[in-house]
Amino acid sequence: MSTIAMVVKVLAVLTFVPLSEAADPNDWINLEYLFGDSARDSPVTSDARQGIADGAIQTARDGPWTITNNQGMLPPNGNPHDYLSWAPYHWPNCNWCNGKKSRDADEFPSDSTLLSPGNMLEDLGNSSMRVAADGSHPYGRRSGLTRVRRSGLNVDNILGRDPSMVDGENDRKAPCRRAAAPKCTPSPTSSMPPSATWTTCPYAVRDGKVNPDVLTLTGSKSMVHMSQSVLYGATASVLGEGESDDGEQAASFINTFFLDPSTAIKPNVNFGQLVRGPGPKGRIGTFTGILDLRGMVKVVNAIGILMYSRSAGWTRDRHTAMRQWISQYQSWLQTSSLGKEVASKPNNHASFYVSQLAVSKIFLGDLGDAANVLQSFFNTTFMDQIAVSGEQPFEAVRTRPFHYRCFNLEAMITNAKLGDELGLNFWRAKSKYGATIQTAVDYAMAQNPKGEDITELAPHVAAVAAAYGDPTGKYGSFLRRTMPDYQSQSFWFYDQPQALPNSPASRLKSHAAAHRDQSILWQIFGLPEFGQPDASSPAAPPNASNGNDTDPSSSPSTPSPSGPLMDGTGSSPSMGGAGSPSSSTTGGSSDDGPAPFVCPAVFALGQQVEIDDGVFVTCDQLRPFYELPAPPSV
Repeated sequence: MSTIAMVVKVLAVLTFVPLSEAADPNDWINLEYLFGDSARDSPVTSDARQGIADGAIQTARDGPWTITNNQGMLPPNGNPHDYLSWAPYHWPNCNWCNGKKSRDADEFPSDSTLLSPGNMLEDLGNSSMRVAADGSHPYGRRSGLTRVRRSGLNVDNILGRDPSMVDGENDRKAPCRRAAAPKCTPSPTSSMPPSATWTTCPYAVRDGKVNPDVLTLTGSKSMVHMSQSVLYGATASVLGEGESDDGEQAASFINTFFLDPSTAIKPNVNFGQLVRGPGPKGRIGTFTGILDLRGMVKVVNAIGILMYSRSAGWTRDRHTAMRQWISQYQSWLQTSSLGKEVASKPNNHASFYVSQLAVSKIFLGDLGDAANVLQSFFNTTFMDQIAVSGEQPFEAVRTRPFHYRCFNLEAMITNAKLGDELGLNFWRAKSKYGATIQTAVDYAMAQNPKGEDITELAPHVAAVAAAYGDPTGKYGSFLRRTMPDYQSQSFWFYDQPQALPNSPASRLKSHAAAHRDQSILWQIFGLPEFGQPDASSPAAPPNASNGNDTDPSSSPSTPSPSGPLMDGTGSSPSMGGAGSPSSSTTGGSSDDGPAPFVCPAVFALGQQVEIDDGVFVTCDQLRPFYELPAPPSV
């Protein structure tokens, strides 16, 4: 067994998460593709379809999920229905009056040595922050919970992804704001409630080093696992390779998480990634917490599948209640101080925010507004996200650059897929330096992950191969080399050329895709009141494709429109002029070469930009990443 595999197994014990529940990246399955014959019958994706069916069964065993079962921890307002998570990179920084100083991230080695089972574990009973003998402490409500003695945990453990145990190479490039040495803090006593402990001790940020006690809370993991399970279940119910009740079970899980009065989450993230400590910081979440609900893309995707397949589990009452929930959440995203703050960020936080806002508008039937949200992203934030080389400076400056490159790619690709479903081509969108999503993936493929999990990039490579083609075979070679079983992974089913009909690979071979009918979205989400989609029969919705997965020239058939037509090249009067970004053909480059470097637009707001809570960068720190040489083809 490899060292990394061994560590993953140990962490599964630490976090009480079965290995079978490791979540896929955020993603969107094209609905017309899913309901087409080729998607259900192609031998190319047979192993991936079976993997989805198996995943539906395995993940459902641990459902349903709810945020209200959060180890007895409550948000500052005391309401268990408000989402709560703790900022992962913040550590206690106390000087206790009894002479004991709390251990923070600096006391943990930060070298590149992976942890071994023999030195990983330490009982929380030895912690200087212990509060009560019964375990009622924010660091360990569960009996026997263990902690990691080094700083090897990372945010993937919290969010349900495969962990990478090593810090990156750029610690020096993104200095973190450190709290001043605290004054003497009264030592906690056994009578002090848990909330008083983490409102008494100041917390300091250590970028990229995850405080293991954040794993005590279950809300984030519940969201990740619920969203993955419902997408698996809904998809398996259409593919016909899972259990007969997959769809109904998925609907039930959504009901428990969002709608049941006793277990429902409220439509806000007011206390997401909350920074503990005295004062206002300990009473409200941070803009980074909105990341925790990025699984909303999978949830809306699953509901669309359930509706179009006429699942008995997705009832009129559930649909009406979910419309109300998403309407309120969309309003919170756009009007709350945290939502407005994250919308202004230049990095992955804004990219994932756009995914959530766009998919919320799709669910509410505001397809034109959804397209406008995506167009605005690709015409503004995206323009500064990729340098001419393909590097992503706002991600590369972090302490774990390989992970953050992949993480932002995950969001950018999701946004392009949402646009593709709307009939738009954002795959050709270019940054001001002439780079595309493909450029960013090509650059990431050439980088040394330096101990991080290289397979994190694999789904994005598959997506780019489907969207842009693979004439030289380099993407297939990368997948075979880094993940030999990639054809059994669910992303291999999602990332076929037929699933991206407005992408360059499909459009080059199919003139029929130039003007696409998006009636399936209007049938599902276009009416404010619940109604069955206008399908030919419950068991056989209109086919979306009669082609072959390996042949992108086979474009989906287009039944008579029941909603507005959306031009795959971009413009559509019915969408208020939204379409492919103005940069989709020229970007910021010209025949004379890439555009010269200028400070990203976000620096108009100040000399420093906050890219994570308490983590700031300057234009001068980013400049070397923008000025890396262009690849030979540029």
